[in-house]
Amino acid sequence: MDSPEITPYVVRPSGISARPSRSFARRLNDRALVMLFGFALVLNLTLAIFLFLRYDALPEAIPLHFDANGLPDRIEPKFIFAVQADENTGQNHLELRFGIFGLPVIAFIIWLLNALLALATRERAARILFAAGADVVALLMWFGAINIIGGSF
Repeated sequence: MDSPEITPYVVRPSGISARPSRSFARRLNDRALVMLFGFALVLNLTLAIFLFLRYDALPEAIPLHFDANGLPDRIEPKFIFAVQADENTGQNHLELRFGIFGLPVIAFIIWLLNALLALATRERAARILFAAGADVVALLMWFGAINIIGGSF
């Protein structure tokens, strides 16, 4: 009488995987990731605070974009909100223009997108690159703001 062939198998309780957990909680426990994203967030917040503190010292017209020759080709007023009259209807409307404050707004949007992408990816190296990218963007926004307002603190 032949004995039946026995095939080895592993019995695991349901819900337990052989692969390590890739949950959001585990991704948020990565100290390097939290520190890099935290550094970028602190840079963004300090840039916004710095610009608000320097608001009175800013010129009324701020050059925000320069052409290849270094001449300004986009100049905006320093205000954030303004009431503008429509030329056609004569009605007033609130206009939102960020001016120099667009730099920390753009940096925060990029920070948020990189944070979401970092949480969505499985690879730790990609998460670290997203976080480092947010840091680089925040630093570049600082350099841009200092260059635009004249390099003075």
